[in-house]
Amino acid sequence: MNKPRITNIGDFIHEQEALFSKDIRLFENWNWNFKEHVRKASLYMHSQLANGKDDWTPVKNITRPILMLQERAEGFDLKDIVIFIDDSTKYFKSLLVKMFFKKWARENALDTVIDAMVRSFVIYGGALLKNVNEVKPEVVELKTIAFGDQRDLLAHPFGIIHDFAPSELIEMEGKGWGGATSDISLTSLIDLHQNQPRNEADYSGIPVYEVHGYLPESFLDASKTNEKLVLQTHMVSFYRKENGDRAYVTLFKGTEKKLPFKLIKRDPIAGRALGFGGAE
Repeated sequence: MNKPRITNIGDFIHEQEALFSKDIRLFENWNWNFKEHVRKASLYMHSQLANGKDDWTPVKNITRPILMLQERAEGFDLKDIVIFIDDSTKYFKSLLVKMFFKKWARENALDTVIDAMVRSFVIYGGALLKNVNEVKPEVVELKTIAFGDQRDLLAHPFGIIHDFAPSELIEMEGKGWGGATSDISLTSLIDLHQNQPRNEADYSGIPVYEVHGYLPESFLDASKTNEKLVLQTHMVSFYRKENGDRAYVTLFKGTEKKLPFKLIKRDPIAGRALGFGGAE
């Protein structure tokens, strides 16, 4: 029996989340899972155990000191960044450029981005950066990756899960959320969640999936029946129906010229989306 074709972003997210929870085979006796890898590294870093613990469980954290040492060894400061003009006729301007860069970097807190990038790089074996059209990029928390290809994250569609407070969600109207491409207004979505039972333990606010990648054109326009793949982005939220099932609503959708992400790996491992992490 042929598998029915997925025709909407909600069903796509549901399917991909299920696949993301399954291990992939790296070698004959080595299975690996992106989500579990990040979960364990985060737990061990903060004196927690993979199978849980209570107040009576003794824990000696042997992971954190080593990771902090690695972070100091791998990290770098603003003073380590040397800016100069590579033109023999304009060398004299390098001094001015250096002075301007230091002031600019401090004003825009570039050091916080460097610290977050190095921390992710060291602990998990990779760091994901996003161009948010501002002075500095955003370092994506790997634990917020909801789904993606566990062998090559950026080569295939992937999703990031956000947890928005109502006030934060309303601010996204300035970016076109809840507009012409939306299934629902942001205020209506907030109203739906006000009456939702708090049985989603992972979310204190309103969950929103941020999806990027080459997807069927029909995901943008239901009237399109071809299978043409287009680089696109979607902002999708969900709520619970009375019967407990999830219902998905699109808050924004559109095409992208290029993927606004860059992934750097530490000690790359063939066939794995992340390199060898320090916690491993």
